[in-house]
Formats: sequence, C-alpha cells, structure tokens
Amino acid sequence: QGSTWFPNGDRHSVGVNVSVPFFNGGNHFYTLQSAKADLSAARFVRESVERRLLPTLKQTYTAYVDAFLSLKVNGDFVEAATVRAEIARGKYNNGLLSFEDWDIIENDLISRQKNYIQSERDLYLAEAAWLQAQGKGVIP
Repeated sequence: QGSTWFPNGDRHSVGVNVSVPFFNGGNHFYTLQSAKADLSAARFVRESVERRLLPTLKQTYTAYVDAFLSLKVNGDFVEAATVRAEIARGKYNNGLLSFEDWDIIENDLISRQKNYIQSERDLYLAEAAWLQAQGKGVIP
C-alpha cells in the first residue's frame, strides 16, 4: 500500500480474480448435443440425395454413351449405303440393274439417312438429360 509504485514497506500484495463457470445450466452440453443432431441430420440428407441421384446419374450417362455409339454406327451405315447407292446408280444407268432393285437400294439409303438424323437428335437429348442430371445447363 502506498502512493507510489512499489511502496517502501514490508508488505506487498497482488490479487487475481478468475471466474470459471463450472455449471452454467447445461448450456454447453445441450449446444453440443444439438450440433451432433444437426450433423447426423445432414449426413442422412446427404445419403438420401445420393440414393436418389446416383441411379439417375448412372442411367443418364449410360443413355448418353449409348446415343453416342449409336450415332457412330448409324454414320457408318450411311457411308456404306451411300457407296452401295452410287454403285447401284452406275449399274442402273448402264442397264445392269432393274428398277425395283435400284429403288430398294435408294430407299435403304434414305432410311439410313433418316436413322442417322434421329440418332443425332437422340444424342442431343441424351446429352441434355446428362447435363440436367449433373445440375449443369446452358442458361446463365
């Protein structure tokens, strides 16, 4: 005690007060329990979304790959039918092929071209479904 810092006396005292709440009505305990329940609910929601979306993702991706391969196969068929039709036109012009046979070959070419165009459409639709399943899109 005294009017100066480190007074000239034999007696010195220092005091520190510490306050630790040992019992605050269970606030921390119930906050922890609430956080654990929120975590558990979030896990269940995630699992539910995965169970619902994974089959859709797999299905749309498979359809997309199938459409791509189908387009490639139909493109090869169009190439083959085009070559066959060119050969048939030459034979028909030279009188080596009947009209009925030439007509069948031309109709086959037209049918193959239609199938190719439908395959292109199917590919675009499958790609759109795949992007939608992923949550992507072209609209900004």
